[in-house]
Amino acid sequence: MAAAFDMRSMLASGGLIRLHAGNPLVPPLSLLGELKRRKVYRVATAYPVIAWVIVQVAETVFPLFGFDDSLARGTVIALAIGFVPALVVTWLYELTPQGLRRERAAEPDLPADLASKHDGAAKTMDRSIAVLPFSDLSPARDQEYFSDGVAEELLNVLVAIPELRVISRASVFAFKGKQIELPEIGRRLGVSYVLDGSVRLAGGRVRISVKLIDARTDTHIWSERYDHDIDDILAIQDEIAARVVDKLKATLVQPVAVTQVPSEAYTLYLRARHASDAGGELNMRRAQSLYEAALNIAPQYTAAWTGLSINFFRLATGRTTPMAEAYRQSREAIERALQIDPGYAPAHAHSAWLAMFVERDLAAAARSLNRALRLAPTDAWIIGRAAALLYNLGRVDDAITLGEYEISHDPLSVPACWNQGMRQLAARRWREAADSFATVLELAPEKPGARAALGEALLRMGDLAAARAEIERETDAASRLLGLARLEFAVGDRLASDRALAQAIEQHGEDDPAGIASVLAYRGERDRAFEWLAKVASHSAYGWLGEELQSAAFDNLREDLRWQPVLEAHGLAPKQLSAVAFAVSLPDRQRPDAAAMR
Repeated sequence: MAAAFDMRSMLASGGLIRLHAGNPLVPPLSLLGELKRRKVYRVATAYPVIAWVIVQVAETVFPLFGFDDSLARGTVIALAIGFVPALVVTWLYELTPQGLRRERAAEPDLPADLASKHDGAAKTMDRSIAVLPFSDLSPARDQEYFSDGVAEELLNVLVAIPELRVISRASVFAFKGKQIELPEIGRRLGVSYVLDGSVRLAGGRVRISVKLIDARTDTHIWSERYDHDIDDILAIQDEIAARVVDKLKATLVQPVAVTQVPSEAYTLYLRARHASDAGGELNMRRAQSLYEAALNIAPQYTAAWTGLSINFFRLATGRTTPMAEAYRQSREAIERALQIDPGYAPAHAHSAWLAMFVERDLAAAARSLNRALRLAPTDAWIIGRAAALLYNLGRVDDAITLGEYEISHDPLSVPACWNQGMRQLAARRWREAADSFATVLELAPEKPGARAALGEALLRMGDLAAARAEIERETDAASRLLGLARLEFAVGDRLASDRALAQAIEQHGEDDPAGIASVLAYRGERDRAFEWLAKVASHSAYGWLGEELQSAAFDNLREDLRWQPVLEAHGLAPKQLSAVAFAVSLPDRQRPDAAAMR
C-alpha cells in the first residue's frame, strides 16, 4: 500500500498535475535528492571526523598548559551539541564566493536533453494562452452550446497562429462551471494568459464580451465588447483573435482564413458538436440529426461533414449501431469533407484515424497524417493522432515524445494521459506509466480500466500490495478479472489466478479475446495464448490487434516461431512497418531540441 499512498499524496498536493500541466518536463523533487543537493549528507559525514580530530588535539594540548579534564569534556559536549545546528545551517544557507546566502529549493538535476526542453518551455510562457469556456448570459440561459462554440471557434483561430501556444479544448473545458481563481487555472494549464468572456444572444443580435488576463498576476490587460448581427459571428472571432495577437506582441505571418456559413447552419453545427461530445447513444443520434440539418442548409460546410464522420465513428465504437454500416457512413462523410476542402486539416486527421483503426491501412493513415501535419503542424489533436500512428508502427519512444507535446498543450485531457500511460507500459517505463494513470484517476476517478492499468504498472514495479489495492477497486469487471488473474499468478497463487481467468473467459471472452490471450501469455501458456489470438479477427471490435501487440504482456511469445505469422497477418511485421513512410517533427518553437523522427 505504501507506493499507492505516495501517489495519492502527490495527487492531493497537485504534484502529478504539475508534472503534466504547468511543468511537464520536471519530475517532483524528493527529500533525499534535496538533502544531497544542499550538501547535508556531506556535512553529516564530515562533522564527526572533524570533531574527533579536535578532541584528539584537545586531549594532547590542554594538559601541556595545565588545564584539567573539565575543559576537554566541555569541548566534547559543545561539539556534540553543535551537530544538529550545523546540519540546519547547511540546509538553510549556502557558502558562495559572495558570502553566506540563504538557500532556495531548486529544481532537480536534469539530463541535458530534458534541461533544454525545460528551458525551451519557459521561454514560450510569454506566448501561451488558454481560451476559457464563455459564459452564457442569454435571457433564458439556454444558449450554452452557442457560448461554448464561440469560445472553441475563437480557440481554433488562435491555433492557426504559429507564434502562440494554445491549450486544447479538452483541458480548458474541464474548468467549465468551476469556481477556480484564474491564477490557479493558469498554473494548472501552464499558460501566461487567459482569454475569458461571455455571450448574450437575443433575437438576431449577439453581444460578446472578452477580456484578456495575465494569469500570472491576475491583472486585466484589456477588455472589449462586440455587438453585431449574428451573421457576422465568424468575422467577430477573427477580429478578437487579431486583438489578442497584437496585445501579446506576436506576429501574424499570414491572415487567418475564416469560412463564412449561414448563421442557422453554424448554430446547428454547434448544437450537434455539443451533443456528440456529451456521449451516449441518445446524444449521438441527436447530434447526427443536427449535423444533417446543418448540411441541408450549407452542403459545403466542411467542419459539419467532419463532425458527422466523427459522430458515426463514435456510434460504431460504442456498439450502439451496426458497426460496418456506421464505419461506411463515417468514411463517406469524411471523403465528402475532403472533396469540398482538401486543405481542412482535421478532415485529413480523421481520415487517417479510419484508415488506421477500421481499414488497417497504416500507409494510407501515414499519407493522411502527413498532409494534416503540413496544414496544421501545431494542432495538439492532430499530433495526438500522429502519436497513435507511431505507436502502431512500433516506434513507441517517438510516440511518447509526441504524447508529451500533446499533454503540454492539453494537460487535462483524459484520453491524452491514458494513451500516454499505455505507451509507457509498452516501453516498460513502469514508473512513468503509473504516474500517467494516477493522473487519469485524478481527472476522471471513474474511468473504466484506469485502476487496473495503474495496478499493472505497480505490479511490474514489484509493489504487489499496492497493485492489489488498485485492481480490486477497478469498476470495469473485465479489467478487474484480467488484472487479478495476472496479480494472483505473480504472487504464486495459481488456483486464484485460474479462477479469475476462467471467470473472465466465461463473461468477457467473446468481447476481449486479445485480453484473454495477454493473460495466458503472461502466465507462459503459449499454446492457449496463440489459440485466443487466432480468435481476434472474428470476435474483437475491429478484427485487428494493432497496438495491443506492443504490450509487455506478450513478451513470452516474441521468441516463438508462431509470433511472426501473427504479426504478418495483422500487417505489423517489422518489414511491413518499415515500408510505411512517416516522418514527423515537433514545431521548433515549442520544443527547441526536437528533431525529425524517422
